[in-house]
Amino acid sequence: MLQKKMKHLVVAAALATALSVLGVAQAADLPLGMLQNHMNLVVSASDEEKTIEFYGTVLGLERLEDARLSDDLNILRFKSGETVIQFIINQQGHKGLPGGLGSARGIRLMAVIFPMAKKDAILERAEAHGYKPGKFTVKPTVAYGVVNDHDETQVELVFFPESRGPEMLEGFQIGLNVTDMDGMKTYLNDVMGYEELADEDIGGGRKKYNAQVGITRVKYFHFGEDVPNHSGTPSEIVGMSMIQHVVSDVDAVRKTITERGGTIHTEPIVIREFLKHMVVEGPDGILFQFVQLLH
Repeated sequence: MLQKKMKHLVVAAALATALSVLGVAQAADLPLGMLQNHMNLVVSASDEEKTIEFYGTVLGLERLEDARLSDDLNILRFKSGETVIQFIINQQGHKGLPGGLGSARGIRLMAVIFPMAKKDAILERAEAHGYKPGKFTVKPTVAYGVVNDHDETQVELVFFPESRGPEMLEGFQIGLNVTDMDGMKTYLNDVMGYEELADEDIGGGRKKYNAQVGITRVKYFHFGEDVPNHSGTPSEIVGMSMIQHVVSDVDAVRKTITERGGTIHTEPIVIREFLKHMVVEGPDGILFQFVQLLH
């Protein structure tokens, strides 16, 4: 029964964004036949009203039309730059795992980008609604800090001045905590086909590794051996669940991924005759979803 519910939720997440990508042409420089110059993010949330409050009222993200699949299954959708963040309300009663990026392995952080002119108003709204931002770093060309939503999902707020150009505001970043940094680098490069970027020293003997897909940055870290794993489908955890790619051919992606040594978590499945989706499982159980429109 749980497996059936899990598949239903995963498919629902696919449907929510796939319906909005008709007519997008494949970009030659993107991996695996992707049809968008960015990736999307699927999040499992515990409370619909609080999700709307935090991402809509506090952060002021553009709210897209909900994807209501049934009376008890609604998907909230917000847009950050070009990225669609999809929130599936978890029906299993799970709780978020506090502590942010360093407290568990898995997808542990999203970085949402704003113009600098919105910084004070967003931080004031966060305080007013009981979301206390952490310490902010303010530099002439960027300001950034983190705030947790109602599920302890860690959101990095990044503010750029208008002089950096409008393209800076279209991007999105996803942060991972992984067991093996070099192993994840090999996986993202050789299996997923992401573009490798330069590593960065972040102090304390630690490094941040970076990869890029279109205008989406994936940054990943290692915070010790003893932290728990917090990866899973939207019905198994509360928090960030899957990195989503909209592609031209799911079956071709499956063939490529398996030839490169990747593992299929959920085999390609057709839904309602016009949608196909598949989920791939990476290191530390991190899930990558692929969605294809058939008509």
